[in-house]
Amino acid sequence: GYVDYLSRPKTMKIRVSGTCGVLEWDYYQAELSLMRADETEGKVLASWAFDRDLMFRRLLEDYFNSVANKTRPRSNLFDGICSLKIVESIKGSMTLGRAERID
Repeated sequence: GYVDYLSRPKTMKIRVSGTCGVLEWDYYQAELSLMRADETEGKVLASWAFDRDLMFRRLLEDYFNSVANKTRPRSNLFDGICSLKIVESIKGSMTLGRAERID
């Protein structure tokens, strides 16, 4: 994955490469695409309207509702740990210039 704040337009993408092809998530284009290894052009699998502020509001609402109702939030500690592993693998990949395995 990479983030480029200097270029215009900004880019923020996560690319997962494998033997079957490349899966790419583009934050600013709000789309997920796949380019199979045997193809020359990618195919958009999903695209959506994205409201970043709404995402954060819903996260806070879920947290406050779980506190008020004494229930578990939708995201738990395990989800957070998995997210951090992904981020650390992306950072390692960027530093080393090669793909990193996520365990």
